[in-house]
Amino acid sequence: MACFTRSPLPPFLLVPLLLALATPAASYAPPTKPAFASPFPALSLSSCLPLSRPRISASPVSSTTACQASPSSSVSTNPPPEADLNFRDLSDAGGACGPGKLFRTANLMASYKAEGASEELCEGVGIGCVIDLRSKDEMKKDVPMPFAVTHTFRRPAREPPLDAGGAGGAAHRARYIVPMLERGPIFEGMMKRIPPKDKLAMLFWGLFNGDKQQELFIGKMNEGGLLGLSEIIIDECQPEVSYVLRVIATHVEGGVPVAFQCRLGKDRTGIVAALLLLALGASDEQVINDYVKSHGRDQIALGAVEREAERIKTGPRLDRRVFQGAKVETMEGVIAHIREKYGSIEGYLDRIGFDQKWRDDLRRAAKQ
Repeated sequence: MACFTRSPLPPFLLVPLLLALATPAASYAPPTKPAFASPFPALSLSSCLPLSRPRISASPVSSTTACQASPSSSVSTNPPPEADLNFRDLSDAGGACGPGKLFRTANLMASYKAEGASEELCEGVGIGCVIDLRSKDEMKKDVPMPFAVTHTFRRPAREPPLDAGGAGGAAHRARYIVPMLERGPIFEGMMKRIPPKDKLAMLFWGLFNGDKQQELFIGKMNEGGLLGLSEIIIDECQPEVSYVLRVIATHVEGGVPVAFQCRLGKDRTGIVAALLLLALGASDEQVINDYVKSHGRDQIALGAVEREAERIKTGPRLDRRVFQGAKVETMEGVIAHIREKYGSIEGYLDRIGFDQKWRDDLRRAAKQ
């Protein structure tokens, strides 16, 4: 679906297009097929799921290609190494995961970090794989951090290998970039959720006035708030979620500790952490208690959505109040949405390709 188009269509094409789009969208009902179904036709099953499951060991990998983040123009003095990063071991959530295997964090390469500080933290706990859920624009001010190899997940290209990381320090550490707040999937998901009248307005202004369409988009995003955005990520970013979970499982099975991050370590990271904990057998209460540990952070981090909102100079802005914090009701709503739409947590995980075999293997490895 084209968005922010400024080239108007001829009127004789516009009328039938609007009449066709006036048909109400299909109801937002749980899927009936347990198999993975991409929300984007261009993304084939083979590009989302591996042909076979790799197995890695904790021994160093052979790749030594130097990959670093872009240098920052300014670096401040180093604050305490963990508190400012919203960094914690997932085992702190209550025993669903053994210690030293999975870590959730805010951006390890944040500009307020002194160069080398996060590297020291990773060395201290042995992290051999870092999964970065941010958009490219969010990485512009990153401080350098060495990686042996960096892989980027992009639709519809075939997914990178699952087993690039290894133990042994920066010379064997892999970075996976898996953007989970790109404008395309979020726009698609929002369009599926709004009434036909609003959908027509969005499409009409997309043809003639991109700024007006953006104003409507921002208004709808504000209406949904953080819970609405989280639900869209669950529904529309299934290929990304599936890939992240399988990369994590592959490395944990190989004895390689994994850290996963977004800008604040709160929303995108919180969704991945919740799905991991639920797959590992944690209770809803344990998942929610882990999520709310990130509450109190007044910043928002909405990736490409935030970038697009800043593009226009007039009109409504993103309402920071509805995207701040990590509240109980947000994670309660996310869990309820998954169960209502997909039947169960397992039903959702089966749908995206993280099936019972993956979950059993992850559970055994994470608790060892």
